[in-house]
Amino acid sequence: MGSSEMLELIAKHLSNESTTDEDILLASWINSSKGNRRLYRQVKRAWDESQPVSDPERLARGKAMVFERIREEPRQANNSSLSSPSWCKRTAVVRVVAASLAIALSWFGYDRLSIQPQQPAALVIVENDNDLKEVLLPDGSTVRLHPESQIRYADNLSGKTREVFLNGAAFFNVKRDESKPFIVHAGSVSTRVLGTSFTIRAYAEQPHIEITVSSGKVSVSDSAGLIGELEKDQQLSYQKSTGSFTRQPVKSENTKLWKDDELVFETETFGTAAQILERRYNVQIQFVNSKIKSYPVSARFSKDVSLSQILHMLGLATNTESIFNDETNTIRIREKNRENNDITIRPMEK
Repeated sequence: MGSSEMLELIAKHLSNESTTDEDILLASWINSSKGNRRLYRQVKRAWDESQPVSDPERLARGKAMVFERIREEPRQANNSSLSSPSWCKRTAVVRVVAASLAIALSWFGYDRLSIQPQQPAALVIVENDNDLKEVLLPDGSTVRLHPESQIRYADNLSGKTREVFLNGAAFFNVKRDESKPFIVHAGSVSTRVLGTSFTIRAYAEQPHIEITVSSGKVSVSDSAGLIGELEKDQQLSYQKSTGSFTRQPVKSENTKLWKDDELVFETETFGTAAQILERRYNVQIQFVNSKIKSYPVSARFSKDVSLSQILHMLGLATNTESIFNDETNTIRIREKNRENNDITIRPMEK
């Protein structure tokens, strides 16, 4: 499937017009590469931030414009007189299509139940593809941005509040200012503080948003209103699809390890752990049997541990084994049994 067809499928999915088979195809495409996940997040951000409209005619015109731009832009890009190598041309095509789709989506919007907070006119955008990135905000607060994450904020954090928009995961150490609350918007959830430290994990492809407090107190709300307050060593998990949430205590030590880019799996499912490993090591992980995704895993690893070592240890805990494919940069995880226990699997160092 080409880039234009896939972007058209994204638009159908965001407008709730895709079939179950198309949703499955889209999910597979999103998880197949780091670049695909980044492109999907860019398009979804444009969709989420567009203003809702109720005029059916304008909505129909907007949708038509989206699909027309999707179909036309790749042809325009391919006909251009670029002198760069072929891989650069393909990258340009994808970027042009993504930009045109974002503009179109922002123009017509869509009727939705929740209204997104209004963003400041002048934004500073910081993206991070690899490792940790330390960001110093204008007010003296610091952000540790994790891989495949992005923050946006006003260039001087002016106004009555200090507002930051997060896609991905980050640790915030907020400088206290009682006259200007600090608010982090992550999807449909907003976290409000005066001065404290906390972590938010809000990747687009994950079904939930996690807020974990390291010090002080935060208040969490969604479009329906205040959810509640969290104090030190407490975590809230918010389900995007239902708006339901759970609270649980967490260990301060684990929060610190995660902030420092150590890997901490505390009663995670194997499927969630695999998504974290995919982002960290830029690989694709496939499960031969989907039930393996639900296996619980609890472990911690230093940032110097290789991917093959991590999967070996998780395999001991879950009675699974990993098969690496260097050519496709994929890993297949399957259950061990008597027939394949004797198979020797060459580890791929990451």
